[in-house]
Amino acid sequence: MKFCSNCGTPLEDIQAKFCPACGSPLYKTESQPSQEQTATTNSAALITLCILTLIGSVLGIIKGLIVQTFYSELSIHHNREPFGYASALFNMGTLVGAAMMLNRLKAGYTVYMIFQCANIITVIFWALGYDHFLDSSDLLNPFLLLTTSVTVVPSLLFMALYTFMVRKQLH
Repeated sequence: MKFCSNCGTPLEDIQAKFCPACGSPLYKTESQPSQEQTATTNSAALITLCILTLIGSVLGIIKGLIVQTFYSELSIHHNREPFGYASALFNMGTLVGAAMMLNRLKAGYTVYMIFQCANIITVIFWALGYDHFLDSSDLLNPFLLLTTSVTVVPSLLFMALYTFMVRKQLH
């Protein structure tokens, strides 16, 4: 005789899909992934996101240092001189935040978000002041839109993904 794994009630109808006493499903169906499978999938997604962030942060640090070198060579930087260093610093912060999340620390999410927001604000500030170099005040300049969106769009996407993943993963 079989028994319900949830409440222990003896099961007379072997083909029943639910326990007559407690109503819990008697057999797992293929369409119902176990909590372990779901947790493993979510954990793998968070790890992948953190690794992509680590790679992006290292590239952002390199980009910031290159921009700093380029700006320091120009005579028209108009108080934008620390932009490259600021960008590199904020990318270091996102790198630390991602590393903390890889170690399952919820504070890593906060660190990541603070530095990512600061990075986005810095990039937008830089873009608004870039017209001195382009001799154009047109904010819809294709070069300006491309260079700004290459940083801002992935940053916003990753912030949304982290917000979704952190609610499910980090405790």
